[in-house]
Amino acid sequence: MTPEDLARVRRALPPLPHGFAYGPEDYALHLLKRQLSQSATVRQLKASALSALLQKAQTAIKGGGQVDQTDCAQALANRPKYVFPVTVRAWGNNPGPNYDRYYYQTARQGFNLVIQMGLPSEVWRDFRALCKPYLRDPYNSDSHPARKSGPPTLAWARIDLDWTTREALIEEVQSDWAASIQEDRRDSWVSSYDFGNQPDRVLTFLKHVFPAVETLWPEAILWLTIDMLTQHLKMQRVYMYDHQTVNLTKGYRGRSVGPRSLYEKLPKSFCMVKEEGPPAFLSKDFKAGDLAKRFKDIRPMFWRLPKRGELLLR
Repeated sequence: MTPEDLARVRRALPPLPHGFAYGPEDYALHLLKRQLSQSATVRQLKASALSALLQKAQTAIKGGGQVDQTDCAQALANRPKYVFPVTVRAWGNNPGPNYDRYYYQTARQGFNLVIQMGLPSEVWRDFRALCKPYLRDPYNSDSHPARKSGPPTLAWARIDLDWTTREALIEEVQSDWAASIQEDRRDSWVSSYDFGNQPDRVLTFLKHVFPAVETLWPEAILWLTIDMLTQHLKMQRVYMYDHQTVNLTKGYRGRSVGPRSLYEKLPKSFCMVKEEGPPAFLSKDFKAGDLAKRFKDIRPMFWRLPKRGELLLR
């Protein structure tokens, strides 16, 4: 995006809420609600591409053999949730000969929108009480787009979009906290530099407090991103890379390869549809320069969020 595109994004976004409320598998109810322009029978839903969502959401929906948007909304209101603080920022730089695409990890030169989702207040409170960290945020990399104040960034999404085609590409979803804590917990090792001489208390947090949001962050950040793109920025088509395409596009190798779960299992669970070819606004970027060489013999594949009502027809 250009600086002008980013300015338009900021004008289009409403004042950010104090927190984003989300509970386990809420995305299934949100997506069902998005797909149901009118009521449908449970039998119809089970016979459609929405069957996987219904399976996750049905126990929360009260009523008989019909499901509509009101049922989904009421079910969502009654489910327990964490509240995640939300902030946005820009990532990238002005296009030009010195633009470092490998550092910024963007498909094209320019800026990305970053949606940052912080630790819920109760997890942040327990972290400070148990771990007493020397640093406010010992897990996020300084070279990543993390929050600089308040509760640390649990996860973020980076997005490129185009106002003309009304398309958006989710460039990445990531959590430094989850990746780093997985390593510490696996090795039962705690940095005395970050936390001092209290490994037992830190490991209590890593093993018994953090797992509740560790399993939740991928679906939470993806739904938050989809909701902001479609509801507030009025994007008509939302895309994600598949696993092979994200690694080739970004030049990921070895340990830096993107997790398959984030670029295959996660979009599939959201009923996204895998298609050949990039979003229209990126088509020329994949036909020229470095990307054209990387995809010379491979067709780039992308996941697309289904349009409203599309899945009932499948």
